[in-house]
Amino acid sequence: MKTLLIFLILSLIIISACGPLTDEQILNNPTKAIESCAKDSTDKQEGCFSHVAEIIANTSPETAYEACYNIPETEDTQNLPKFNCIQRVVDFQNTTELKLKICKKIERDDWKKDCVENVATQETDPNNIIQICNEIEDSNFRLHCYGAVNENDQNINVESQLLICDSRPDKDTCYDNLARSIINSNPEQSIEICNKITDENFKTNCLNQIMNLGDLSGENYNLAINVCSSMSSSSQSRCYTDLAKTLFSSDSKKAAVTCKKITSESNILECYKQTWFTSSALVLDNYDYTIALCNFLDSKKDDCLNAMIPIFIDESRSTARDICEFMSSSAFRECLSSVGN
Repeated sequence: MKTLLIFLILSLIIISACGPLTDEQILNNPTKAIESCAKDSTDKQEGCFSHVAEIIANTSPETAYEACYNIPETEDTQNLPKFNCIQRVVDFQNTTELKLKICKKIERDDWKKDCVENVATQETDPNNIIQICNEIEDSNFRLHCYGAVNENDQNINVESQLLICDSRPDKDTCYDNLARSIINSNPEQSIEICNKITDENFKTNCLNQIMNLGDLSGENYNLAINVCSSMSSSSQSRCYTDLAKTLFSSDSKKAAVTCKKITSESNILECYKQTWFTSSALVLDNYDYTIALCNFLDSKKDDCLNAMIPIFIDESRSTARDICEFMSSSAFRECLSSVGN
């Protein structure tokens, strides 16, 4: 009788040891729990791994993901139990960062996208939705993921609006509209956004809008210079020249300095002629400064100095001859001949 009792006790111990693990045992040793599930029959593994994943989802989310990933794949269920298990682990996480961390571990691209989009749908802040959707490097997916986000929502910040533009097929139009919308409030950032436009004509038109911000001789001068410098080489000269012409009536020397920012000497000289040299009185009163403007040039220096001759010849022939002295040797002789005695 005593022997039989000992046998029964040992049998109960063995049965208990081989039975399902308790939730506490799973929490204390998740790895052992996963190993235990792997030893179950195939028809029981789905339930076992899912249960383990659910128990440890909060305390060990990455191990919970591993448990889900061990669920056997079957064609008849299209492997949905595995994805559903992972999604439950994601839902258990209490921060967006943790949710996305699990989503991005998923190897299957379609599952990963679905997971990220599910996280996005749980958000109410449009900026957060856009940030979450942009975790996936796929423009088509992003546009779909943005879902019901109203792009005209005043609560969407510029950074988020840029992310939307980055994903749209009509990027240039989107950038242009965004740049125009913040010209008055943030013209510097408006320039940066215009510079994202790939079509040069479109980009130039976008930048030109910023040139209409009022007094360009004051605090907006540096802004205007930034606009011109952002343009293509073919548009820069016109931009600087137009800016110089605008400045000329209020600050003639700043206008001349603006001309000097042009890269082509021919265009610098043309800018001088459309501003500085339009006033004979200005040139006469600023002889040294005008000489300095011409000396700034190399290949067009003689042409610049020649532009001074007609202005000075009637006022002071000797000064006109002095101007000839600054020219190259070949131009010097021709200049003296034109000035005469």
